[in-house]
Amino acid sequence: MIRVVLDHPITDIPPQAIAVNEVGGKQAVYFRDADEAVALSLGGEVFRARDRDPEPSPMPPPIPPEPRPGVAANGSLRRAMIRDGVNLDSVTAVINQIADEKERAETLAVWEYEPYLRRDWSMFGTIGQAFEVSDERIDQWFAEARG
Repeated sequence: MIRVVLDHPITDIPPQAIAVNEVGGKQAVYFRDADEAVALSLGGEVFRARDRDPEPSPMPPPIPPEPRPGVAANGSLRRAMIRDGVNLDSVTAVINQIADEKERAETLAVWEYEPYLRRDWSMFGTIGQAFEVSDERIDQWFAEARG
């Protein structure tokens, strides 16, 4: 189906009508003009129409999200920690010392499987204490991982 978009009046009406209807008490004649465009005569006033709406402008490419402060990809963060001399097996050993079994399992799942880690995750406070690492140094890991 063609969506008729009225454009501007035209003067000559070719004899080949596509359809004749009544619209609001006025005779409406749809036809194709010399350029094969759809036209409409409504109560004696003739309009030329575009066959379709103008092509929409192409969508701009999606803008990649800005890295959120305090969030880093797990793998990138781990590499920053390794470069700073942290033994990741020792981090796992610290997690395995958590007394509550459910909390230990959840913490280990986050450490091992979450694609992104948040700076405000309480485990980073524990890591900082266990390895005598300052908050500023942990912030540097995150900055390096995002950078």
